[in-house]
Amino acid sequence: MEDFLRFAILGLGAGAVYGLAALGIVLVYRGSGVVNFAQGAIGMVGAFVFYNARESGTATFVALAEALAVGAAIGMVIHLLVMRPLRHAPAISRPIATLGVFTILLGFGQSRWGDVSSIVAKVLPTDAVTLWGDVTIGADRLVLF
Repeated sequence: MEDFLRFAILGLGAGAVYGLAALGIVLVYRGSGVVNFAQGAIGMVGAFVFYNARESGTATFVALAEALAVGAAIGMVIHLLVMRPLRHAPAISRPIATLGVFTILLGFGQSRWGDVSSIVAKVLPTDAVTLWGDVTIGADRLVLF
């Protein structure tokens, strides 16, 4: 039973991240009526901006603000240059436009940062937190939750 509780609590951190991504997709859909297939690619660019800023010695909070600003700027550009001109276009053209934006951002990411994975230094704490008895989880899971 303790293993079940341990893994349930560990899953709360990942579930919170998945829930936040799903909430973003639903909010964009409810606001525009279009499923934004480029949302993951926008997140990818933001993550790489955060990574590059941290690697260059920028403080974590400043790197986070920079990554969020880049993501917001990309969203604004997509709205003004892609989605707004298509507001009176056939309904199928808007999701196809988001697929086009996805392809462009993915291609940009591959040309700029490559497609080879690398190990990234942890930003969140790595301490173990004892909840009760011998049930311990990482502090990063609590921060994510």
